[in-house]
Amino acid sequence: MYNSTLAGALECLDSGITTQLDFAHIAYSPELADAAVDALRAAGLRAVFGYGTPVDVTEGGKLTDVRRIRERLADDNALVTMAYAPLGPLATPMETVAKDWRSADEMDLPLTIQLASTPLNERPLFALRDAGLLREKTVYVHGNGIGDDELKLIGDSGATASATPGDEADSPRGREGREVRGPTGPRRSPPYRPGPARHLGRGQRSLIAQRTTARYQRSFLMVARATEVKTPAVPPAMVERKRTGVR
Repeated sequence: MYNSTLAGALECLDSGITTQLDFAHIAYSPELADAAVDALRAAGLRAVFGYGTPVDVTEGGKLTDVRRIRERLADDNALVTMAYAPLGPLATPMETVAKDWRSADEMDLPLTIQLASTPLNERPLFALRDAGLLREKTVYVHGNGIGDDELKLIGDSGATASATPGDEADSPRGREGREVRGPTGPRRSPPYRPGPARHLGRGQRSLIAQRTTARYQRSFLMVARATEVKTPAVPPAMVERKRTGVR
């Protein structure tokens, strides 16, 4: 855990990324959580340790250890701070989501969650709104499959959104980049490590390419509909000549 977290943090610094959100969903023991925090501190960048629920657990995280790490990272102005990163409406029922949100409030922690439309919650932002769980101190990552009306809920709540364009493009429900706007303008989170791209600039170029491709696709469809492009019918005699070789 220590070596891999340190390597990822140093890779970010080498790419020009000085602020990192660490989605730590493999803290299966207190020792692993401590190793991740130690590595982030050793790297020397500004980091948020997002204590996550291990991905094969759906009944909430190990809150005792979450609270222990919160005591260790009690200074919210330090170089390494903390967030709570439960699975959220992406993979847990709303009863569990409500418990996790209350725990974050009790520990005065920001939330960071990966978000998408899934069979469990096809309209996750509306589910959060209806449960009274929209809050300002939240970062929503990805957002595949959610509608523009849900993005507006993020902006209106004062929360932020983060994107990893390469990951979103690989998703079967990926969409070109869209902007989250709040009452005072666009709302964006600090940079999120761009995974396989290994460089923040490549992630930005990926986003620009996706949006450009989407515009060309829409333009082509509009032209095709306007001109009613159709494949010309092939006369039967021509088909017969091609089949027999007779010219």
